[in-house]
Amino acid sequence: MSLDFKKRDGSALIEAIAGLTMVLFAVGGIIGLVSQAISLNADISNRFTASGLATEGIELVKSYLDYNWNLVDSGTYELEYSCTSFSCATVSLNRFLKVDSNGMYQYGAGTTTQFKRNVEIVWDGVYTQVISTVSWTFKGEGRSIKIYDTFYNWRQ
Repeated sequence: MSLDFKKRDGSALIEAIAGLTMVLFAVGGIIGLVSQAISLNADISNRFTASGLATEGIELVKSYLDYNWNLVDSGTYELEYSCTSFSCATVSLNRFLKVDSNGMYQYGAGTTTQFKRNVEIVWDGVYTQVISTVSWTFKGEGRSIKIYDTFYNWRQ
């Protein structure tokens, strides 16, 4: 069996181009899916971190209330884990949190992150409502997570 290349009239070239095109479409689709998966992973990671930071804001207010209910005032504050009493809470300046070498978030030293946390306290003498909001930007779009909790002054 001999192959006569003169009779094929370029059909091998057309088949090669068609095959290469199909391979390129397949690889392009896989690259697109991997790119989208990486982007979704970054978004989920940001949401996970933000939810932890918002929860920390609620827990900090709870610890202040457990220490001395009467020292907590209404307002919007920036709180951090190293502050053990409400006396070192600062009025919100809408600053970015920083992360130190131990992975702890604070406003002092460390690498600036994309997260901002504001903790709003509404106190009426009996109940304290706490709203912890963490905001950040992802792909140019503002995102935020809010966590609410209400505490009752059971000691009075």
